[in-house]
Amino acid sequence: VIESNIKFNKDIENSIKIMYEQVVKNCDDIIELMKDTNHNKAADIIIRENKINNIEKEIRTKYISNLNNNQNEIELGLISIELISNLERISNHCANIAKREV
Repeated sequence: VIESNIKFNKDIENSIKIMYEQVVKNCDDIIELMKDTNHNKAADIIIRENKINNIEKEIRTKYISNLNNNQNEIELGLISIELISNLERISNHCANIAKREV
């Protein structure tokens, strides 16, 4: 993205930032949960994971819509989809750990 000077659509960029922040929060909380079992924190992680899943679906939908309207470049879309898939996978791992603590 940097080398090719491709720019994210602002709406998609904002959604990715929100998703990233939520995933980081899950990672931080899972570390705390592993130090000291807290059922409320585990529940928060699981709830946040559901929100992250919804954000991922929203970004995919926006990307496809923009692609259909010739507003997205294919290369950027592939990068975006890969990025959100990996973020969602990280959050899934956090949720799986949290579920074992509940």
